[in-house]
Amino acid sequence: MSPQRSLSTAASPLGWERTLAKLPDINGDVQDRLLDALRNHILCGDKNVRVYQSEDRSLDLIASAAEKARDVTSALTRRYPYSLTQDGLADVEPNQPEVVATVNTDGVLYVVFASNKEISIRHEIDRELVARALKAGNDELAETLRQSHEILAISIERRHAFDVVAVHKNFNFIEVRVDTFANEERSLRVHEINDAHHRIIQKFTEITDRPYLKRQMNLYPSIRNLLKIDDGNDGAKVRITKFGYVGSSGIARDERKPHGDVRSDPTHRAAYQANGADDESITPYDLEAQFPGVTIIGQPDIVLALHGTEAIGRSAHPVLDELTISKCIYESEFSKIMGAVYERIV
Repeated sequence: MSPQRSLSTAASPLGWERTLAKLPDINGDVQDRLLDALRNHILCGDKNVRVYQSEDRSLDLIASAAEKARDVTSALTRRYPYSLTQDGLADVEPNQPEVVATVNTDGVLYVVFASNKEISIRHEIDRELVARALKAGNDELAETLRQSHEILAISIERRHAFDVVAVHKNFNFIEVRVDTFANEERSLRVHEINDAHHRIIQKFTEITDRPYLKRQMNLYPSIRNLLKIDDGNDGAKVRITKFGYVGSSGIARDERKPHGDVRSDPTHRAAYQANGADDESITPYDLEAQFPGVTIIGQPDIVLALHGTEAIGRSAHPVLDELTISKCIYESEFSKIMGAVYERIV
């Protein structure tokens, strides 16, 4: 079996096969670097993140409990760091996360969970096709179908998910990172993300026998200062591609510039001027930023999103308890972006 085949037949997560397809000639050195990138990608690729402050925890106990919970006979564990195929997932109980690895670095202890995550997919069915099929036996039902707005069906698709609990050693933070599959055709919806977080917290609490994840961090205060971010790395600016805020007049605005920077747009500057020189009169609630990434292959900018709502912006005590980072391969890049968020929570 060639090195390329040994990597690609695993149906790896988040489009990893598409990554391999860009590199038809893989030698041993490239294979090692790809495997390193894959292990990194599992920790940080396309994640919805919730952060918890945890004062009382023992890293040794967490690591020991996680290793004890790892079932070496499990198909998910045996396949790590690769993913099971759709056929392989058919034999794995759905939506039951299992510990498949612990990664212990200088700064963070990672507990990696894998699961057969089920995603519900809504399909619109051709009304006329169904109506014609029914007409011979039931004209009334056929006419009802023709007059309906839409006919929907729900199917279930399986995904090999990698969710991660990242316990910081030098700070009292624990991050729960849930796989969203944002880089695929169908990603998780809000209720499915909420369910996934609940399952990971429940499983982590069960295996550690401690309620470490209790006080959730409010990420909202970082939005205003992230608007002004500039990483200063070789002149490469972090671009703000989406920004939502409530102005002093009470009118909400959503600015979008996916291929540019909203801050360079004349309408953005005019809106700030209309609200006065002091931008404190503007209350932000939504932000997307694109960070340049450095990878071994051509990679789009990494996207950080703090998606709030207008109601959050109008609240007297705004709270935003999650963010997403997508199109990220390396943990070092992910940590840098999370650091930029933490530094701006004031």
